[in-house]
Amino acid sequence: MDSASLDSLTLPPSPAPAAVSVPAARCLPLPLSEFEEYMLCDDRPTHPMVIVMLADVTGLLHEAEFRTSVAALLRRQLLLRCRIQIHNGRPAWLPLTEIPDPVVWHCVASADPAMSVPTVQPLDIRSGQGLRVTVWFTPTASRISLELHHACADGIAAVQLLNEMFAEYAARTGGAVLPPPPSDAVAFQALETRSPLQKSQAPDNNSTTRSTPLHILVAKLARLLGRRPVRIADSLARQQSRPNAVMQLQPSSPDGHVGDPFPAISVQSVPDGLLTKLRSIAATKAVGLNDLLLLQMFRHVTNWNTEAGLGSERSWVRIAVPVSMRNPRNGQLPACNLVSYALVTHRMRDCREPSRLLQQIHEKTATMRSGKDGLIALKIFRLLRRIPWGVRAFLSLWPCAGTLVLANVGHVSRRCRFQLPLTHGRWTAGNIIVERVCGAPPVRPHTLAAFGITEYAGQLHISLRTDGTRLNAADTDLFLRQFISGLRKFAEEDL
Repeated sequence: MDSASLDSLTLPPSPAPAAVSVPAARCLPLPLSEFEEYMLCDDRPTHPMVIVMLADVTGLLHEAEFRTSVAALLRRQLLLRCRIQIHNGRPAWLPLTEIPDPVVWHCVASADPAMSVPTVQPLDIRSGQGLRVTVWFTPTASRISLELHHACADGIAAVQLLNEMFAEYAARTGGAVLPPPPSDAVAFQALETRSPLQKSQAPDNNSTTRSTPLHILVAKLARLLGRRPVRIADSLARQQSRPNAVMQLQPSSPDGHVGDPFPAISVQSVPDGLLTKLRSIAATKAVGLNDLLLLQMFRHVTNWNTEAGLGSERSWVRIAVPVSMRNPRNGQLPACNLVSYALVTHRMRDCREPSRLLQQIHEKTATMRSGKDGLIALKIFRLLRRIPWGVRAFLSLWPCAGTLVLANVGHVSRRCRFQLPLTHGRWTAGNIIVERVCGAPPVRPHTLAAFGITEYAGQLHISLRTDGTRLNAADTDLFLRQFISGLRKFAEEDL
């Protein structure tokens, strides 16, 4: 769709706002992919595998049209109309015949909606709750939160879902014409090819898709289990390093549930001038912006832990980087997971030589783009799920997968299928303007922090999700602010 197509509109019939009625998809069940099963096994009440996306909008957000738009979005997305259930001994996607309205609407007429954030809450994907949409509404501005179970979609797909939701809203308030959603049979046929390990998904003449010998996978697995990364210093460690500090942690109940609600996301935006400076540095050193962010994250963790007296010069800092496994054939796939992980690992002492470390990071990220690391990770997941309880056993033996996570989806608009009209670089969706788009991935136990990076309307937004059972709200805010401050100091250095 282009902006020229916004001149006419034929509205589809509006569904009942309370629920989305859909026919049972006769093509289902659909077996889970390797990554989807990993996300299912790693899901916990205290550490739910839930991606959080935020969108701040200005203008009067119409509730009825918005709810209808979300219902239309669900009709476009097969996996969001499914539950996960054991079928023939394996977890699979099975259809729902009716989906409760996932929209929660709050009126906050006397408050700034941008001060509202969702709290950490699980989504019951086994009963079909893959999506929750929360709106904090005022007559002039609103904040929209999209919470998405990671078994349903990855970060790029979450951005695409936001884009589709706003395109549907534009169709109801601004005259856009959208193509009809694909049939469930077409969506199912596309989703059958979503695993990057399938030959039909492999790029032509890509040697990284050749069969990896079993001994190489086992050796990789052994090295992962043996090279334990250092954890970020939590609030207890920081309090012990400052005896007069007041301790404020989120208590846990005996069954492992967090006692008090904890924010699911914190956000800060990088000033325009700093972003321009970082791009200039990256160009001068022939590296990517993401390489600079990774470098600063290694340095940030090293400084943070050193201040708390945690870790040594020989300690490993490991950053887990989600790697998109998309290729040109995936353009019309419904929202799903087309992602894997690459692990960037260095010792704390390496951070004392930033120029050398930057070059090593750049060499590593260059290999990530080939897809080889991501394929190896997926092959390990495939090997593990052939063993009864293999994935769960691996997760219990691998309590600290990484020191932190860095998920950078890049320029938001370049990830999306629907081209909305722009006002000063911002999406115009009918009668509203989308001012900011940001999001954060989930955290697992012992990996206390996960960063999400988005670029939208010329601004870089850095979002943070932390483990509220180990890092309190004050330290979470400090961890994010110090990272931004470190970026500013880094931009002034001469590496």
